[in-house]
Amino acid sequence: TTSITASTLVRGLAANNSEPTIFSYDRTGDGNEFLLIHQSNEWRLFIDGTTGSFDSSAITEADVLDGDWHHVAVTWDSATGDANFYLDAELLDTINLEMGNSLGANGTLVLAQEQDGIDTGYNGSQRLIGDLDEFAIFSSVLTQRQIRDQFIAATTVPEPTSIAIWSLLGLCLAGFGYRRMRSKK
Repeated sequence: TTSITASTLVRGLAANNSEPTIFSYDRTGDGNEFLLIHQSNEWRLFIDGTTGSFDSSAITEADVLDGDWHHVAVTWDSATGDANFYLDAELLDTINLEMGNSLGANGTLVLAQEQDGIDTGYNGSQRLIGDLDEFAIFSSVLTQRQIRDQFIAATTVPEPTSIAIWSLLGLCLAGFGYRRMRSKK
């Protein structure tokens, strides 16, 4: 794909000597094809192995990981190279990264953990200590209005009861070390 938006609700706490990861996508085994991670006191977005750093004075780890729920969205457009970081529907920074490149298909997406290969090479210090909800990926760059609409919907629509969530989900997420299957009756 040549344009993408990834968004999620995040609730977590910053931890010493930690590099929390929101998501990691890899398809070649080289790692870091599409990755959002906090390293060296800045939020970094990787596109095809090349990293760009968002302004650490505009977006700190504590802004995102303060124990409260926050909506985080990143967008990237190959045509311009523009990558945007949104927090709670507000555009906080734009960087230029990998203009003219594209992201390949048929990879492995891991949430809350960085992968150094396809579903391998996990480092415990690169995991998110917290929760993700409402994770979504779009094959286009969402506008700020669309991101705001998504933020409002995600933070104001009541969650179904946990019974409904569990009955609808039989999930297996790589990187979580957790597998939930429906029980037989």
